[in-house]
Amino acid sequence: MYPQILQDSLGRSLTLPQRPLRVVSLVPSQTEFLIEAGLGQRLIGITKYCIHPQAVCRQINKVGGTKDADCALILSMKPDLVIANKEENPKDLIDMLSLEVPVWVSDVCNLTDALQMMRALGVVLDLPHAEKICSRIAKDFEKLLVDSPQSFHRVLYLIWKAPYMAAGTDTFISAMLPFVGCMNALMEKRYPVLSEVAIQALAPDLLFLSSEPYHFREKHLLQMRELLPSTRCMLVDGELFSWYGSRLQHSPLYFKGLRQAIGAV
Repeated sequence: MYPQILQDSLGRSLTLPQRPLRVVSLVPSQTEFLIEAGLGQRLIGITKYCIHPQAVCRQINKVGGTKDADCALILSMKPDLVIANKEENPKDLIDMLSLEVPVWVSDVCNLTDALQMMRALGVVLDLPHAEKICSRIAKDFEKLLVDSPQSFHRVLYLIWKAPYMAAGTDTFISAMLPFVGCMNALMEKRYPVLSEVAIQALAPDLLFLSSEPYHFREKHLLQMRELLPSTRCMLVDGELFSWYGSRLQHSPLYFKGLRQAIGAV
């Protein structure tokens, strides 16, 4: 069975000389999935932003942030495999690590990608609960599609303040919006910076203020209601829109509640 040659989500080839017994994860949403899927004590390193499940993550060594993970520290831990992501981790970090250790890189833009990522890691790492998690997520999201609304609200989803930044069309967040009965008010890709004038010009039906990466609060909600008096402004749980691992198990029920709150039923 080993050595084993694999391809990650980017089509990159990597060789596993043995069953991965020492794994480092550089992506919070994937870390949560690996733990819930049964990786257990084989997970030896995570980022400081890997916070779920809290009781387990507190006990695992931290290697820095998603953007500035300590390459030397990671290599000193002698991992058999590093789990990374194209968007969340810098290419130069991935390239440096890849010189010394196999690095499996995901590229997740929508629900299908997320399920493929989890199923692939389930096979690579022999995770006992991976398929059960994926099946539950797929089933619950399918129910949302069956009950999807006939019309969609135009929504602007803000992820950052000073400057304001929003989720563009080719993001995982944007792919989640239809499940809430919404469509992205933006036409731009990635995470464009927006001025207050640009936000007003968009005139969205809804404005979602995310709990992460910037933690919008009630005071920001009041500010945006003054800026957009004709727009319904709401605080939303950013993890349930952007964490593309096992946290997606909790998204359908939350999205259903949001649908009801905004009248998209």
